[in-house]
Amino acid sequence: MHRKPGRPELRYAGIRKEFIIWCPTCNYRTHPDTNRQAVITEWYLSNQPGNKHIEKIWLKRYMEIREGATTVAQDNNENTI
Repeated sequence: MHRKPGRPELRYAGIRKEFIIWCPTCNYRTHPDTNRQAVITEWYLSNQPGNKHIEKIWLKRYMEIREGATTVAQDNNENTI
């Protein structure tokens, strides 16, 4: 299934006073930070094509996000009645 990639979204959590940038297509997101410019910089640096080091870091972060989502889903399934 092919779908049109969505644009990344800058989000702000008012309670925690943190920014993140989130991609709705692949669910990749930056680490939360109270400084908006730091989040934008992390997004920019994590999206440089052709850089093997950046590619490894991006893949590592992506796998962390996926494993976290899997863990949450498993916890939710265990807690259902």
